[in-house]
Amino acid sequence: MGEKLSAVRAAESGLINRAVPEKDFEAEVMRWATRLVSFTPVTVRLGKTVFYHCMDMEYLKAIKFMGDVMAINVCSEDGSEGIGAFFEKRIPKWKGC
Repeated sequence: MGEKLSAVRAAESGLINRAVPEKDFEAEVMRWATRLVSFTPVTVRLGKTVFYHCMDMEYLKAIKFMGDVMAINVCSEDGSEGIGAFFEKRIPKWKGC
């Protein structure tokens, strides 16, 4: 409708992930960035692929596509490393493949 929304209202509406006070912005960005770089590059890359490919797919086709990509992810070297690290209760050592 062309109305301006406050950050809090945008967050409540699901238009943004989160609204934080300006004084906390830098710390929140660093928290998200630190978490993001802890993920395997393969999983991040595949996640982006799924996101962009599934946007216009029919629901059941999208679910199948996501399952296929998940299988690729789990079978990757980093997928095996992540599963092993989880069960061994250690931090994974990503190779990016």
